[in-house]
Order: sequence, then structure tokens, then C-alpha cells
Amino acid sequence: MIKLLGVAFAMAICGLLATVIVHVLTFRGTPGIASLRVTLIFTAGVVLLSVPTWLAWFRSDKDTLAEIVGLRSWMALITIPAFAYIVFNFWYTGGVLLHGGLPEVRSGYVLVNRNKVVKVLDENEFKWAQINEARRDTSFWMAAYIFAALLLFHGMKPTKASVLPENRAEHDQHIDRDSSGSLGEHNRPR
Repeated sequence: MIKLLGVAFAMAICGLLATVIVHVLTFRGTPGIASLRVTLIFTAGVVLLSVPTWLAWFRSDKDTLAEIVGLRSWMALITIPAFAYIVFNFWYTGGVLLHGGLPEVRSGYVLVNRNKVVKVLDENEFKWAQINEARRDTSFWMAAYIFAALLLFHGMKPTKASVLPENRAEHDQHIDRDSSGSLGEHNRPR
């Protein structure tokens, strides 16, 4: 089980890196980024990772997400700013750059929100609207891959139930180490 979660964790990290690359390419206006193929690949990756991610979630004997993930300081330094940027990017790209609409071709190039034309676009604006839509979509993908990676990272650690009884004392000492690497007071040899 731990090997499966390790493979899924590697997939989550690769998916996250690929999503970040696509996100950066949207700022350059790289053609083809807004294609359906790119969307399907990243969405399929998120769907494939959902099963091992939920396995990692249910494998845990903790109750809350904070306890499950056990957010360490290095994880917090990465994830908190990342999620802040993801929320800002989604709001700014979807609300400001796309005026709350999605690019469509009707009798011309338009932005549509709830089947109502929000703005008429020329060909160049339409291209950039598609790129901005891909930029907004990468927010979802980045959040999903980060969430999966955090849960899978935690799920790769052995639980008390999976440790053989003869190795349990060593496992408990390893788990109870504080951030400095020393043993907790209650586990010091007497």
C-alpha cells in the first residue's frame, strides 16, 4: 500500500510541476496552451490521483485535515503562499481579465456568462481570452495536485496499525521526535 501511495505521490508532484509550467507559459501567450488536449490531460491526472488520495485520507487514524497532513513548517512555507496565489489568480483571471465570462465563438468572438454575451472580442482578444481561461483553470489543477501531494505524503508514513509489534517501540520513538530531531520527554530512555 505504501508503495502505491509513493507512486501516486510522485505522480502528484509531476502533475503539479507540469501545471506550474503550463501556468507560466500562459503569461508568455504560448499558442496551444488553451487546447482541449491540455485540459483533458490535467483533468485525467487529477481523477487518477483521486483514488490513492482518498485511500491515504481513510488510512489515517486522525480526524481533521490539519492532523492528517501534519503540516510541517517547510510545507506551510510552500502551501500557504501557493493557495493564496491560487485564490488570487482565480479571482483576478476569471473576474477581472475575463469579465466573469468564458470565450466562445457565436456569430463572432465573444465572452459569455450564463448564456449572456458580456463582451464582443476581436480575434487577438479572443486568443488571449482562451489563454486567460487556461491560466484560470491551472488554479484548480494546482490546488488539486497540492492537496493530493500533501495527503499522499502523509499516507506514505507507516501507521501504528501497520507496524509489526516487535518494531512498534522504535516506530513510536521515530514518530514522536520533535522538529529538532530529539526524542520527546516521555520517550527518553530511563
